[in-house]
Amino acid sequence: MTHARSLAKHWAGLLIAAGVAASPTAPAAPLCTQQWGNIEVLHPTPGQVADIKAGVDDMGRVHVAYVMVLNEGRREVLSVRMRTPDGVWQPPQVLYERKGEEPSFTTLSLAVGPSGHALLAWVGGYSRNPEVAAYTPDTGWGMPISLKLQGVGVAHGLVTQVNGSGTGIVAWRAQDVILSRHHTPASGWGEPQRFPTSNTGFGGDAPYLSLSQNEAGQAVLAWGEQAPKAVTFTPQAGWTAPATLKAIGRVDFRRTPEAAMDQAGNAFVTWSHSGSKSKSAKLKIWAARFNAAQGWQRAEPISQSERHAVQPDVAAHNGRAAVVWSGVVRTIQERAKFSLYDPALGWSPEGDTTPQPTPEAIGRPLVHLSSAGVLTVARFVKLSGDSLYTETSSRTWGSTLGKPVIEMHPMVPWDFAANSGAHQVLVDALDLGAPGDLSHWLPRARVGTVTCPAGAQR
Repeated sequence: MTHARSLAKHWAGLLIAAGVAASPTAPAAPLCTQQWGNIEVLHPTPGQVADIKAGVDDMGRVHVAYVMVLNEGRREVLSVRMRTPDGVWQPPQVLYERKGEEPSFTTLSLAVGPSGHALLAWVGGYSRNPEVAAYTPDTGWGMPISLKLQGVGVAHGLVTQVNGSGTGIVAWRAQDVILSRHHTPASGWGEPQRFPTSNTGFGGDAPYLSLSQNEAGQAVLAWGEQAPKAVTFTPQAGWTAPATLKAIGRVDFRRTPEAAMDQAGNAFVTWSHSGSKSKSAKLKIWAARFNAAQGWQRAEPISQSERHAVQPDVAAHNGRAAVVWSGVVRTIQERAKFSLYDPALGWSPEGDTTPQPTPEAIGRPLVHLSSAGVLTVARFVKLSGDSLYTETSSRTWGSTLGKPVIEMHPMVPWDFAANSGAHQVLVDALDLGAPGDLSHWLPRARVGTVTCPAGAQR
């Protein structure tokens, strides 16, 4: 038996045992258990919700940031709320407020570190400059500051990360350059790092950025031009030069590429790519891997079906990675698929995130892989009668892959976050108005815990 066939056979057995493929003799793996609280309304009065983001630290402290346009569009307010580890929501705190005739529709990026540090960045106001505020468990939220740079245009695609020591990174796109800045609690904001880029292939729009950082301060930043590109960072050597991960073909840059870095400095980048410049070619999910010893490995396709595969997300831990994406048939995103990477086995054959039959998927699925080996996928689904829900499915992944435990939430997902342990949080905006009326929305959050059987992880 060839090495490739041996690996495929091993993956097939693992996936069958998890219920991904039918098997009458597959053992019944113990299920995870989950407990979700009530849906919390975060703001007392309705308005237009421009954006909402969430994060949770390893103590179970939840942060939610949201932007609301109030008073018939004449007042824009950025607020933060914290839920304590014992389940008490603190009153809203306003970080930013702008009054004017027209809203600017501020967009947010929120990162919460495992020990309680948080970093919130946003682009708002008519000047469209990046603004940022930092949170520490001892002092709370600091005053917002501007990261505006002279001679640099409006900001797009803002992303941020923070680790347990409070070291944070903010990156964004401005005109023909991508910029990043580091922040430490002791030294504040460092000098900007610039990576030249271009608008070619985007009709003047900025590409999507993805950023991931580990506890050692290592990081990966990925973006797209004509091809996906990435840079990596270490505290000792700084940022590398941009690497082109795939040079030929047609890339779908809607919410791609996505990047993840584990605690050992292994990086994974995934994107949707046809491998051909023909517009009729099927889009597939591709992935590239990085480690310090070998650098970037050759990109490879990880989706196999004939349907279009778009909008992937990736999570990584301990050398392993999970990629989820949407499978598209006639423009309908009807399946949420996944592939798993193991250093000894390579990429697994694609599978469905939940057993069939499955509700119709809408939008991009999100994935999280905890340090305990708990793999969670959150996706937006449509049930019979056009009822809209968020589906979360959690399972163990170690020497075996557990069967998923599924929860249906009466929410339309705007963001999903989880910590390295059991805590998870979903946020959305509830529409109270008539169809097309955007002025009667309420930001909401739901917090839960998911506990999976011990001993499954390696």
